[in-house]
Amino acid sequence: MNSTPKDPWRNLKEFTDARIGLGRSGSSLPTRELLAFQLAHAGAKDALHYELDSIEFLHSLRDKLGVEVLSLKSQASNLDIYLKRPDLGRLLSEESVEQLKLIGKKKTFLAITNGLSSLAIKNHTLPFLEIFYKNLFDESILTSPEDLAILFVERGRVAITDSIGSILESELGILLVGERPGLSSPDSLGAYLTYSPRLGLTDDSRNCISNIRPAGLKPELASKRLLYLMKESLQKKISGVNLKDRSISEVTDSSARLTNQYPSEKNLLEDSETKVKRIPKIKLCGLRDPEIAVFSVAESADYLGINLSPVSKRKVSPEQAVLLADTIRKANDTYSKDTKIVLLFFKNDVSEALALTEKIQPDLVQLIYDDPIMKDSWDLFQENFSLLPAYSASQELQDSSLPFPEEEIPIIDTPSSDKGGGTGESFPWGRIKGLKRKYLLAGGLNPENVERGVSELNPWGLDVASGIEDSTGNQSREKIREFIRNAKR
Repeated sequence: MNSTPKDPWRNLKEFTDARIGLGRSGSSLPTRELLAFQLAHAGAKDALHYELDSIEFLHSLRDKLGVEVLSLKSQASNLDIYLKRPDLGRLLSEESVEQLKLIGKKKTFLAITNGLSSLAIKNHTLPFLEIFYKNLFDESILTSPEDLAILFVERGRVAITDSIGSILESELGILLVGERPGLSSPDSLGAYLTYSPRLGLTDDSRNCISNIRPAGLKPELASKRLLYLMKESLQKKISGVNLKDRSISEVTDSSARLTNQYPSEKNLLEDSETKVKRIPKIKLCGLRDPEIAVFSVAESADYLGINLSPVSKRKVSPEQAVLLADTIRKANDTYSKDTKIVLLFFKNDVSEALALTEKIQPDLVQLIYDDPIMKDSWDLFQENFSLLPAYSASQELQDSSLPFPEEEIPIIDTPSSDKGGGTGESFPWGRIKGLKRKYLLAGGLNPENVERGVSELNPWGLDVASGIEDSTGNQSREKIREFIRNAKR
């Protein structure tokens, strides 16, 4: 377990999805980086062709927000026409025009359209609206829900705002749209604001808030910016280039705010981890149900752990493990995700563990450092697979305390004698405040305390099992969703 030289680019890569510090293999890119690029390109194409289940989406809006949503269509009757005839995506169909006329005049409308990324609408619209819709009335921007029409437009372009505004004679129009998929962000959501939207306006009449997603502009900040622009627009009766967005200094998280002086290159490399709050990676452990696996992928879990320890209440059989791994891979293809598969072994027969790992080919193998059986075969696993080692925080830890090379990211868990973790009990977090390297925080995490853990420790990742269960081995969709959202606030 010899440590390797620290790569200064590793810190910087945590704060951008841009392709930096890729390395070289001879005169070419490393194979993993080339494959990652090809995967990202495929993900962008899949996002464009992804079919949104509009009925399920509208039901979720009604259930979560308690609002009625009118479903409309543009004049682009299918994706092929939508891509080849942008002008038809800017106008409502004749049937939708008649539907819209029935609701009468509305001071403001909020329209949602899948645009060029239905994935963005599916993944990020509801988290954004749950924050935005409540504050819209709390801050008295609108006095009554009767002042607002909420619409879903199938295959609309940004300028369909003008078509809608002309019919409703609205003072203000908001459009949420799936943005053009990129190689690092196939599911970015955009928000456009237009004062007095009418046919014939050009794009300089709009304000745009782009890249709304957990890894970009967080929903909380995007909501505050949009609410600010709405107040200013209604007060000054303008939008677009004439309306300056001065909200940034008010809503940007202080830990990520730029100062008046740029940091030196040395400080940027050495101190970037402490100056910028990470968006933590999420590992959900103890997976047993294929339906929960699909749900977890769709909710953007980064790692899913399959427990094969014979002493664990969450253990699955080898056959179940194969099924779960196949399910995760298929869900990744369906949702254009890259959720990693982790196999967890503790007190397993070494030969059986090796054979199963060879068969499933997981992304990572999780071993417990104080496992008396597996410890003697640690080097064998290390030579053939990527490891995710788990280590007990039985005392105060420093980077030098951890017997793992820099490229291995340890899970720091509650001491659990012969249980191998997953106890649902926490440990004093002060024991690991001296750690500077990457690690996953584990031990007693749940939707209620995870935000505090991220705030206090700024860990690279989080590992949870009991905190997302209704009972041992029975994971809750609601708790999974709440845990991920609270962790990435």
